Amino acid sequence: MILPIDRKINDRTPYITYALIAINSIILLLISFAAKNEDHLISLYKTYGYVPDQFQAHSILTHMFMHGGGFHLVANMVFLGFFGLNVERRLGPLVYLIFYLLSGLTSLGLFLLMNPS
Repeated sequence: MILPIDRKINDRTPYITYALIAINSIILLLISFAAKNEDHLISLYKTYGYVPDQFQAHSILTHMFMHGGGFHLVANMVFLGFFGLNVERRLGPLVYLIFYLLSGLTSLGLFLLMNPS
């Protein structure tokens, strides 16, 4: 690529980045096809997304894989692909996955600070 940020740091294949892009994409497709109507779609987002006044323990993890539609998913996956490939190559797959999950938890914490109710 033209940008220096895309230089290969080593020869590791970034499997975790590829897997995260696939998982996020598949989840949006499953939700889109599983929703019978708009009320059911909202119910799915309330169940798996994080809703502060309706706490569900699993949503601490599942919210990281929820997206507000196709454009939101594509924008996030382009960003993840562009930067994640090199970050994973630099950190290694396990540390990168931990970093990804901690970033998701951090974003949840910031969301709760900004939207406590």
